[in-house]
Amino acid sequence: MDSSHIFSLFSLVFYSIVYIPQFVLIYKNKSSKGISIWMLVLWTQADALSLFGTILLYLPVNFMIMSWYHFLVGVILINFVLFYGDKMSKLEMNGSRLFIIINILTGIILSCFIKSSYNKIGGFISWITMSLYIFGRFPQIYENWITKTTEGLSLLMYLFTILGNLFYIGVIYSTPKYLYQNIPWLVSSIFSILLDIVIILQHHYYKRLNINDKINLLNNA
Repeated sequence: MDSSHIFSLFSLVFYSIVYIPQFVLIYKNKSSKGISIWMLVLWTQADALSLFGTILLYLPVNFMIMSWYHFLVGVILINFVLFYGDKMSKLEMNGSRLFIIINILTGIILSCFIKSSYNKIGGFISWITMSLYIFGRFPQIYENWITKTTEGLSLLMYLFTILGNLFYIGVIYSTPKYLYQNIPWLVSSIFSILLDIVIILQHHYYKRLNINDKINLLNNA
């Protein structure tokens, strides 16, 4: 087994468990409060476009498997958040379901009919995907900043995401033949890691801030 397959395996392992802590936390709290639905929509749309780009570039099957998996897990998390959401409008719920159906059908059609590489189209989609992955983190960062808390978010989810992206970078570098085609995914992985670190830092900052506020309230009581 070469290094590409080893990195792919570890990346797939971390991506396969990345959402489990968040699922458990939402189920335990019986609420998805604190999670930005816009982050999930942008994140999952990026996963969908990443899948389309991988198919159009006709990359090796291990890339396609990972892309399908990332997308479908994002779809499941969106439905979970909508189910436990306290103030979800009909537009958010129906729009999210329509978005899911369109992307799944598009992925299936492309998987069935694309039998060669479409580099220009695939490359263009890849750069859009990169942008969505990067900007998809900002709604959650903004949500945390507005509410001054990260309550409801699982730190393990972001830690596993960071590790998954690190191993995914390893996959790209261990297959130099496809390095050029994978530059957008390389850029998005690096920036996603940096933004996930920002969210982790927000968690520690607001946790300390809330503890100090509680101490001040007790002292003034």
